[in-house]
Order: sequence, then structure tokens, then C-alpha cells
Amino acid sequence: MSAIKPKCQAVMMGLLLLGMSGPGVASPRLAVVKQQVHRAALQRDYVALRRLMVAEFIWSFGGEASADQAIAAWKAKPDLLRTLSRITAAGVACAQETPETVTCPAHAGLSYRAGFVKLSGQWRLAYFVAGD
Repeated sequence: MSAIKPKCQAVMMGLLLLGMSGPGVASPRLAVVKQQVHRAALQRDYVALRRLMVAEFIWSFGGEASADQAIAAWKAKPDLLRTLSRITAAGVACAQETPETVTCPAHAGLSYRAGFVKLSGQWRLAYFVAGD
């Protein structure tokens, strides 16, 4: 994870090492972004997804952190977007890891999970990964 910016690395390390989950997510702004990610993934709208992602998006633990590389990988394996859509659907509980970090779904373990991070007051999709 050395190529990952400190903010993203801290998000991932918190998830990997702490496995914390909070009381829930009550941010209306986050709910809107989560719904936008859900809709874009469902419709395979790569342009809309890219606008919702951080530049150093984590999509693989072995690859470089890059939103553009993640989009290219999803174009090659569009079934992954079905999973992203499922785990960001309305009604799927998320876990607040820190005041600025949320994971969906809550208690995902090593299964696919989507992480949102609040940067400069805006919620963004920061990762979509499975495994450890």
C-alpha cells in the first residue's frame, strides 16, 4: 500500500486492522452519494462512477491506487458492478469506522465492501475491494 496517499491508507488500515463498526450512518449527504454510486453501478455509467470516486481509488490490494484503472478493470469485468450496486443499495446497513470513513455493507468481513471517505466536506467512494 506504499503508493496510496496517507488518507486512503489510513482508511484501509483502519478497516483491515481494527474491524470496527459504529452505531450507523446518519449523514444525508452520504446517503445521496451512496444512492448515486448504486444507480451508476446498476446502469454501468462509468462516467458518473468516476465523478464519485477519489483519484487514488483502491480497487485491488496488488495494484496501483487509481480510479481510472478501476474503471478499466470494471469495463473488463462488468459483473463487479452488479456487486457494487447490491452493496450500496438503499436499506443496506453501513458501518461508520471513523467520523470521515464509512464501509458498506457493515460487517462485510473479507467479502466485497465499498468504502466512502469524507474529503474537504464531500463524501467520495474511496475503495471497492474483497479479501485482505
